Amino acid sequence: MKYSTFFLLVCFSSFAVGSCLDNDEYKKKRTDIVKESRELNRSYKECKESAYNNTYWKAVSECTLKGLGKDIGGGCGHMVGQGAYPMQEPDKNHCEIFHIPKEVILEYRQQLIDELELQKCET
Repeated sequence: MKYSTFFLLVCFSSFAVGSCLDNDEYKKKRTDIVKESRELNRSYKECKESAYNNTYWKAVSECTLKGLGKDIGGGCGHMVGQGAYPMQEPDKNHCEIFHIPKEVILEYRQQLIDELELQKCET
């Protein structure tokens, strides 16, 4: 009787562990899901960065053509970066086609959680 009770406890506990994740594993899975859902807006972010970089380098080249920044460590790149040489506001409107609303990302994230049936173990 003692062994059958032990066997039932082991079987039940292994069943219970299979339906939930310990805290560290749960946190890692959730973190992975958050990272994956953020990837939906990767093109949008890259487009905005590219627009900024284009405007930045245009200002650096204009500064360099004017012969400025020669006596400054970092030259025109430093001047533009610190605002000592004017840089136009980058036009990022064309990037909006890639923007995915936050609600859609949160819905996708929840879908991933539901598909994995993530459950945190009770402590």
